[in-house]
Amino acid sequence: MSMIDDYTVSHVCDDAASLGISLRNEQIAQLLVYRDRLLAVNEQVNLTAITDPREVLIKHFLDSIHLAAYAGKLGGDSLLDMGTGAGFPGMVFAIVFSDVEVTLCDSLRKRTDFLSSLRDELGLRNVTVVHGRAEELAHQEEHRDRYALVTARAVARLVTLTEWCLPFVKPGGYFLAMKGPDPHHELRDADKAIGRLGGQFYAMHEYALPFASGNHSIVALQKMVRTPKGFPRRPGEASRNPLV
Repeated sequence: MSMIDDYTVSHVCDDAASLGISLRNEQIAQLLVYRDRLLAVNEQVNLTAITDPREVLIKHFLDSIHLAAYAGKLGGDSLLDMGTGAGFPGMVFAIVFSDVEVTLCDSLRKRTDFLSSLRDELGLRNVTVVHGRAEELAHQEEHRDRYALVTARAVARLVTLTEWCLPFVKPGGYFLAMKGPDPHHELRDADKAIGRLGGQFYAMHEYALPFASGNHSIVALQKMVRTPKGFPRRPGEASRNPLV
């Protein structure tokens, strides 16, 4: 038996506490329901490639808690998780910070249907689920320049993510891109695009998950001025023809 086989939700609590997040019994119960529901639904609908219950705790929940701990220090009363997938990190953030308005957005209906059902089951009143593409939603008044925090996890290269996500951030707010162990080359490639879209580099936070489960980074960009109206461009353009 490997050490990871002994990893339980109590270890998640301990690791969260080391990051400054104290999980209440209600939140722990919500996370356990979340995990069990995710794995059950995943047998019929492909939501995650991670199917070991202990790996879900580490690679999904603890990873999201690292983001929540970092984002919590930046402050803000609203968060948009773009391309949220099965709800990481946004749904975990909503459980941890019940006083923050969290919007989960994904372009696949099967994912948003799952998240809407899960939200209701967990009784999360601070969660809104939106089905749609970033390139379209970012031009809608109710979403543009609206959120204090915007997150994206393992969705696309930073230069593309920046065009998709910065338009949603209100001036003074932050876009937090969850990346792998060495995002410096992506940051260099995105440097000019970040400026064109109204942002600037703020900080990079690096961390490691236990049991050699991965080294990760959070690239934080701060929105300085409103993004020009023409961005993001039409669907697919940001990935096919990245800004330079």
